[in-house]
Amino acid sequence: QRLDHVKNWKGELEVKRSELEKEIDATESYLVRIEKRLQSLQDNLHITQTTLANREKRYDIDLVHDDVQKDLIMEISAIQGAITLLTRTIEQTKEQLR
Repeated sequence: QRLDHVKNWKGELEVKRSELEKEIDATESYLVRIEKRLQSLQDNLHITQTTLANREKRYDIDLVHDDVQKDLIMEISAIQGAITLLTRTIEQTKEQLR
């Protein structure tokens, strides 16, 4: 009878272990996707900052502070906020995997 209990416990542990391995795999996959999104956002930030810098290098009459420049500044701010959020999410996900 005790042997049956041990076999049952072993079976339950194996099921839980399998579930945990699936969850870890899913979390690792999620982490990779987040890291790719973060890299994409960093690339977008670089492009937007370069565009803004090029606009600010204009001379005389070409140097204007128009809606496009305001939109670029807002876009940079939004991207930086998203980068901060994704960075925090990556840290939390890595902590969960420990």
